Amino acid sequence: MSFGLDLSIVACRAASALTSDPSIVAVGSEGWRATYAAPGVFDPVGDPRPLVVERPGYASTGLPSTVTDVLTVMSRVREPWPNDQTWTTDDVALSDMVYAGDAILGVANNSTQTYPKPQAVWLNHDREIAETATFTARLSVAHAHARKGRPVAAVRFTATDGVTTVETLVTAMSVTTYPTTGLSVPHFAGDLDFSALAPGALITVDAEIRPWVGPPFTVSTDADPYPSANLTVLKVLNDFDGGYGRAYAYLDPVAGNNGTAAVSADPVAARAMPYATLGAAVLAINQFNTAQYGRANLSGGVIRLEPGTTTHQGFGWYSVGEVPLIIEAADPAQKSATIYQDAGSSVSNGLPDMVKLRDLTLRRNGTANVIFLDSNATLGSLNMLVAERCSWDDNGMGANLKAWVYRPGRFWVIECDGVDVAQCKQFSTDYKACICIGSGAGSLQSYTYHAVGCRDLDAYVFDVPVTSNVHPRGGDFLGWNHMAQGVNARRCLNILRDIDDRGMAVIGNVFEHFGGTTGPVYAISADGVVLPAANLNVMCNTAIGSRTNLLYQDAGSAFVAKSGRCRFNVDWYWNSKDDAFLPQDSARTGNWAFQYRVGFRGNAALEGSNKGGYGAGDSWLGEVAALGDVAGTPGTPLVADWTDDQSFLGAANGGGDYRPGPAHTLTNIDPGWAPYPVDQLGSVLSDDGSAVAGALQP
Repeated sequence: MSFGLDLSIVACRAASALTSDPSIVAVGSEGWRATYAAPGVFDPVGDPRPLVVERPGYASTGLPSTVTDVLTVMSRVREPWPNDQTWTTDDVALSDMVYAGDAILGVANNSTQTYPKPQAVWLNHDREIAETATFTARLSVAHAHARKGRPVAAVRFTATDGVTTVETLVTAMSVTTYPTTGLSVPHFAGDLDFSALAPGALITVDAEIRPWVGPPFTVSTDADPYPSANLTVLKVLNDFDGGYGRAYAYLDPVAGNNGTAAVSADPVAARAMPYATLGAAVLAINQFNTAQYGRANLSGGVIRLEPGTTTHQGFGWYSVGEVPLIIEAADPAQKSATIYQDAGSSVSNGLPDMVKLRDLTLRRNGTANVIFLDSNATLGSLNMLVAERCSWDDNGMGANLKAWVYRPGRFWVIECDGVDVAQCKQFSTDYKACICIGSGAGSLQSYTYHAVGCRDLDAYVFDVPVTSNVHPRGGDFLGWNHMAQGVNARRCLNILRDIDDRGMAVIGNVFEHFGGTTGPVYAISADGVVLPAANLNVMCNTAIGSRTNLLYQDAGSAFVAKSGRCRFNVDWYWNSKDDAFLPQDSARTGNWAFQYRVGFRGNAALEGSNKGGYGAGDSWLGEVAALGDVAGTPGTPLVADWTDDQSFLGAANGGGDYRPGPAHTLTNIDPGWAPYPVDQLGSVLSDDGSAVAGALQP
């Protein structure tokens, strides 16, 4: 493959020519430090020492290109404890990582590091029905080398019926704002021509992510095999011509009559003949599909509930074919009056493998802790449940039973509101893998794999315990959420497991603690975690009310590799620990690239760290300030001038507004480095140098 030349962002702001400092002799195998002849004291801003690297990647057009990045020598590197107050002879830390595939004129590149992989999440759920000739696939993406207002240069979307393939290359980003939360999610939206594909076929939608730096990442080959709660391909039913056929049944809990009811392909005709019970409607749809379309299942079936209360009945013995059975409100405007409740006693395996609930109030019934929604899903099954624009109602009983939604398999919670009914919490080793999109309170809990555009006022732990019945995690995506925690010592986010090279994206979130400062507001691979972590991607977050703890190597006596990047974040206290933390151990240097803030840029720590400033021995803020970093102290903190501080440091009620005010002293995002076009409130994230670090613009 041939590459043209694309002069990318120049990390060394004062470099006047694209030549490396001649004193840089070689880059080490770790990729973040170099050998420097006779190093002295470095001034990365006033007197920068550049390292020019040429990398394979993509240009703004989405076409292959050679990217030229200019890195900066940031600091000398110290010796491990017990010689932590002594410099190495000639090792220096670089501002960013050098990869094995990079070319450096006149410098030996001994790096063994591979290019970081992107993280991504579909904003579509699996098994949708394409009812028009154009299907829009929406993919939110994160990458370590975001720039120019985009996380990556482009995404190429493809769709195939197995014979014919259509595609589109997308370089501009779109924004969806979810009405339930008012939060915006930037993403790539690809319009695919389904009229060129076989009608009635189950189409495979794929995406090739083209980063600014590094090779392409194709979902079908580089992410998870289908089906998975992690990133994988989408399957979409192609019904642009309307030929697949529908089976409508209406259910009226007041006026319905099973004896005179009927299913119809015409929803108007079906509404005139409603059923009285759910079981009768499901049976009739299965019989109608068999007779009318020759498919003995519930695929294409739609049950519409009139206002009133419909009680759940088990019908898990039915099969569903290509797409989920839909159970929805007959009138979406009457959602609050259209109630679908549990049976008052447990109904195990009461749902078939694919069901979609839409525009309903899902309510607990009675006082018993019972199983409501359960399809007996097992790991690797196609089982899925979608709750879209539903309201969760605990009926005053609270969120006591984690098995109320028991074994749904892959579980999409889209634009839902209401309260926490434990719908996304773990029960035993059940297969419940949640993907939350644009949802409100109570929607984000411990079995969540991805969450974007959500608000949750009782968020705790974005993690999955390791059991035999969960997908191994890879490429988790947490983006543009407002997560708040009001219980002291509990955390909005707590990652205790290992993170593989697919990494994890934590992008554009507000983490708000309003209950106390005993524990961190969020923590990733911190406090005693001795498992490896790679490719952590933390950008444009605001963490307020308590401290932030990231990538500690503070325990054990072994080297544990931990790496990641933090860019354009605002934290109250920012902490990381390594070999110099008591009890000291010379082996605990696996997070040193993180401690030397390699790949960091433009972060603001309002009061620094809970111990020390940059490079002050056993400092928890890091060994050196990254380019654009600013930090205050408890005595002289940076000024955020929040619009409405409801964290524990302010009024302590939760739900604050963390847009910086005019008196703020936070850092700006340098020109050309903006990773996205908007923040979570849809405000423009300018790429001209005027944008401010954090989750929200002034």
